[in-house]
Amino acid sequence: MKAYPKMDGKIKHSATQKIQAKLSKSLLAEHGWEYPQTWDEMLKLCADAKKQGSTGWTYPGKYPCYLPFSLYPFIAKIGGRETLDAIDNLEPNAWKHEAVKVAFEAYHELQAKGYILKGTPGLDHIQSQVAWNEGKVLFIPNGSWVENETKKTTPKNFDMGVGAPSSLDSGDKLPYGTIWASGGEPFIVPKNAKNPRGGMELLRIMLGTKSTQNFIQQVSSLSSLDGGTEGLRLPPGLASAQELWKKAGDNVVNPRLQDWYVTLQKEKIGVAALGEMMAGRMSPKECMAKCQKFADETAKDSAVKKYRHK
Repeated sequence: MKAYPKMDGKIKHSATQKIQAKLSKSLLAEHGWEYPQTWDEMLKLCADAKKQGSTGWTYPGKYPCYLPFSLYPFIAKIGGRETLDAIDNLEPNAWKHEAVKVAFEAYHELQAKGYILKGTPGLDHIQSQVAWNEGKVLFIPNGSWVENETKKTTPKNFDMGVGAPSSLDSGDKLPYGTIWASGGEPFIVPKNAKNPRGGMELLRIMLGTKSTQNFIQQVSSLSSLDGGTEGLRLPPGLASAQELWKKAGDNVVNPRLQDWYVTLQKEKIGVAALGEMMAGRMSPKECMAKCQKFADETAKDSAVKKYRHK
């Protein structure tokens, strides 16, 4: 077992979650479609799907903070890791980067061309996932938890899979296969707890092979324990996520905005900016300006603790 990673005097464990675009492999195979590795291929596939009476994308319109799950690694692919680091660091012009501009324009094009399921802005996470399970759409930005969350509505032959962000073009700084993979479900023992050794012993038990494998089977999400999946038959979505993660190698990004500045990410950038753009009520340029305004306000707010990438 790996030693517990230390963070600010705390001991922390996180289950690994793969956060990208989810898809039904069986639906793609039924029509002879392949997962698009470039944005031109993405647009062509969405156009073909529209002709077949289906739609390319949906997302939880009531909670558009899901959009960054696929949008942020797309930005990093185009402009490099430093683009996301600048955003996390609340730098003055981070949201004005060219990579942000073209990524926003690409996603806005999905909306402008009718490649987003009609009514999506009014859907919650369950409703959007059900529409996806029913084959009404090809892709949905989500996390590895969705396989467990939708097990009651997912058809047996759905063959859930995960797709890495498509490349914009040959000028991308990071290769196809770059993903956002980060931890979730954190378990923390505070440094000044009354019984820190007892807390760490509980973590040791929770991170043991038996408990880890039970966790994986119950919630269809990976654990940070090396070899935790050995001997297990993984469901299709989780098997796909693990394969994607292994293929990514070092090409993994981990945006921290959602951890460091929750209100900024979810309520402001997620709802008031990205949500408005994807609903067709804001242009990409306006959305960039709004995101930068929100970030600048947070940077100037002395009541908000600040963090930075080292």
